[in-house]
Amino acid sequence: MPSELFLQQCRQETAALHALLSLLEDEQRAIVRFDALKLDACAVSKQQQLQLLQDSKAQRLALLAAHRLDGKTAFLQWLSAAGPAVQQAWMALEHELAKVQALNDGNAAMAAERMAFANEALAVLREEAKAIDGYGRDGNFAATQAASRRLGSA
Repeated sequence: MPSELFLQQCRQETAALHALLSLLEDEQRAIVRFDALKLDACAVSKQQQLQLLQDSKAQRLALLAAHRLDGKTAFLQWLSAAGPAVQQAWMALEHELAKVQALNDGNAAMAAERMAFANEALAVLREEAKAIDGYGRDGNFAATQAASRRLGSA
């Protein structure tokens, strides 16, 4: 297989991963700030970037298959003989992929934690809203059912 073609493919995929990493950093800032609008924009951009990555990966796999390097053993044998530039490009791709996966997993965990917090806050607010009947005739908050019961009354 032509090493230059594979090298170009690795660099293209690594650049796409780097762009995704940048999007994930934006997503993380939006999660921390509870910025729903930014999160929505990040989700759209993230989906587009993931599609580009999927297309790039498919091209790389097709290139490997065309040269009968679609098996892991055959690929690793070819890679070890391919030269340092190709090996470094492959390692850079794998390194960038690991960073993307770690940040994406971290964002998912943080988003789940923030969602749980938001749900708890909503539940508290809903319970407090149920406890308030509204305003009485005098313009003050009306007493709740539980608070209006007198001691000893049944």
